[in-house]
Amino acid sequence: MTLESYSPPNVYMNFQGAFFKAGGDGGYLGGDGGDGGVINIVGVTPSGFHEPIDADGGDGQALGAGGGGGGVVSYTGRSADITDIDNGLKVSSIFLVDAVRELQGLLYVLGGGWEWCTVPSLPCNLQLNLVCIFETGSVPINTMLRIDYSIEDPEGHTTLISYYDLSIQSNSQIRRYPVINLLPVEINCVGVWCIKVSSGEIPLVKHNIEFRLAND
Repeated sequence: MTLESYSPPNVYMNFQGAFFKAGGDGGYLGGDGGDGGVINIVGVTPSGFHEPIDADGGDGQALGAGGGGGGVVSYTGRSADITDIDNGLKVSSIFLVDAVRELQGLLYVLGGGWEWCTVPSLPCNLQLNLVCIFETGSVPINTMLRIDYSIEDPEGHTTLISYYDLSIQSNSQIRRYPVINLLPVEINCVGVWCIKVSSGEIPLVKHNIEFRLAND
């Protein structure tokens, strides 16, 4: 078998009927309670995970015994794979704006569609309002995807790495999600900068913006 033809197997775990405990048990006579733990659930929204989780710390088991520490349950997105792309995951629109807010599914945008932006001097710290419209097609409901953002300067150096967890929860026939992100970036040279949006190893979209000095 050649290395090129090898494909690692997919691993699926069925937790149906399981019970998860993250909280620490209470201590016995003269003893401290146990510390709480962390349960990290990847790729599923809270409403999509139906098994019970107990994150409460237990009471002390005797007079003078310490109680157990509370646990933490964390839900994080998974990286997209080729199946998600086949199911219709894509970015249908991406743009920078002066200001934006979302209310009941509607976007209120001020000053959208920049081609270039002037800065008063170098270096200059900016907050970029980035809007991405994600189409999720038939990606299953209650999936949570990790969306990665990065910004590269004109020389190809990465100046920002950030991410957003996209929860797919709409039951509409058209599954469209506007995502608003505030990206802090230090502009240290003029030229064309590139904003990249991806999920894991899968690129989704690029957006270029030119920065110029105000006196040029």
